[in-house]
Formats: sequence, C-alpha cells, structure tokens
Amino acid sequence: MITAQHEVNAAQHNVRPQIDELSERLVELLIQATNHHREGRLPQAENCYREILAIDPLQPNANHNLGVLALDADQANLSLDYFRIALDNDPDEPQFWMSYVDALIKAGQPNHARDVLLSGLELGLHGDEVNALVEQLAKPQKSLAQPIQACNGLA
Repeated sequence: MITAQHEVNAAQHNVRPQIDELSERLVELLIQATNHHREGRLPQAENCYREILAIDPLQPNANHNLGVLALDADQANLSLDYFRIALDNDPDEPQFWMSYVDALIKAGQPNHARDVLLSGLELGLHGDEVNALVEQLAKPQKSLAQPIQACNGLA
C-alpha cells in the first residue's frame, strides 16, 4: 500500500534534479551576466539578467545589477523597482541598501532616501559610504524655486 507520505517523498525525489538543474542554470547565467557587465558588454549583461529574472523574478543580484544598468543610463526612476526587489530579498547585503538610497536621491526622492537609510542604519548598516550618504542627505536640498528666483532677479 502506498501512503501519502511515500507519494510526497517520491514527488520530492523527482523534483530535486529539476531544482538542481535550475539552480545550476541560474548560477551559470549570473556568472555570464556579471562577466559581460564587468567587461562592458552591457546589452549581453542585460539579456542574461533578464533571463535570470524570467526564471526567478526575485533573484536579488540580477535585480540589483539591472538597477545598476538603469542608473548608469540615467534612468533612476526605472532602477528603483529593481533595487527595491533586491533589497527586499536580501536585506543583509549592504550594497543593495546603498544602491537603493543613491537611486532614490538621483530620482529626486530625498525624503524616501532618508527613510530607507534610517531603516538600514537601524539594522546595522555602517561604513564610509554610509556616512557619506548620511552627510549628503543632511544637506538642505535645492528647490526649483531657487533657480527660478535667480533668473527673475529675486534671489
């Protein structure tokens, strides 16, 4: 007589090789993508990162690196979702915090950047780069009114 537990064990046994193959494929793609990225072959890197996300949409490294590509292309707003997903799925990686805060600043969201940075600090985020962001966010942000007033001779 076959029990339910036996059926579950058999199903797990059949699934494990598929999971192992998928994991190996993700690792291979991530290595290829980072090599392309490092060597400046950005379209190939982006394709590999996107292939990874087609398999695992929450993969933190692929999300982070797509965010980096977007930020490097002056598309800060586009980078935000990638950085947020990376951070949500690996909050122990300090670079993910730094990239997300930097992108928020570049996207014109200093208050949100401050909130995210404070959350990171509460979780132990530290270092010279963190201190630089703290200092950057402590400075008053220039408003659009200042340049307009200067042009109108009101400043």
